[in-house]
Amino acid sequence: MSPIRHTAAAAASLFAATASVVALSSPAEAAASHYNTDPYKTGCSKTAYTLSTRGVSGGTAYIKVSRSCGTNWVEYSGKKQSVSKRTKDHKTNKWTRTETDNLPWSYSMQSYAPGTTKLTAEVKIGPTTTTAVCATTCTWTSKTNSPAPAPASLSAKVDAFVKKHNGRYVDFDGAYGAQCHDLAQFYNRDVVKARFISTPYTGGAKDAWRTYDSSRYTKVSAGSAPRKGDLAVWGNGQYGHIAIVLANAGNNVKVLTQNPGATKVANLSKSGLLGYLRPKS
Repeated sequence: MSPIRHTAAAAASLFAATASVVALSSPAEAAASHYNTDPYKTGCSKTAYTLSTRGVSGGTAYIKVSRSCGTNWVEYSGKKQSVSKRTKDHKTNKWTRTETDNLPWSYSMQSYAPGTTKLTAEVKIGPTTTTAVCATTCTWTSKTNSPAPAPASLSAKVDAFVKKHNGRYVDFDGAYGAQCHDLAQFYNRDVVKARFISTPYTGGAKDAWRTYDSSRYTKVSAGSAPRKGDLAVWGNGQYGHIAIVLANAGNNVKVLTQNPGATKVANLSKSGLLGYLRPKS
């Protein structure tokens, strides 16, 4: 090959390579085929902007719009927790698959909703579902699904237990004084009729999450709404904490608790919760 032809061939090769790079970096175009696809893998995110935001439990939800693709999706940013997300356009009325991630940032698959096509987006964290209905603007709503109330018989027993022990120091085993675990042991024995809660791992209340009587309790996740009569178990610190649930209180839980101090009714933060042990009857 002559030097001239060699140079021309090299230039052609370079042009083709450059064109390929340009094509790969160009934003994707509008197409219904973008439905239920990843906005970051399709390139649609390159021309995205935020249409609306809403504070949700532990973070923020964002409605994203891609100018080039005509698509929308919902993102979450905040504390690391399990968040489920999905969207649907009102033309086809088809939901994208639900994306559930336990990350500080995550996003849904995208819906094809060009122009003023309406979009519905859902973000679910624990028992609360936050919904956005969008066109040129968004309207947000939130709904928390509460568990069925405690059986009347259990509720009455909880009330009697609170009346008996509130304001007192209770020591179940005669060791270490009046601890949170002592109060839980009395409740466990006298109300739930369950076997003794052992503490072989840390020597603390958090062990109840592993050693509870499965014939008398059902485990309920920390992201779910508590119910009167549950045992709330925290994993904070070396020993954790345990208390008897009286009511849900948003980001807190109303409980009968002991240590520090005597037994009392208090609102405790849900931060650090391992979950709830729910009596089966």
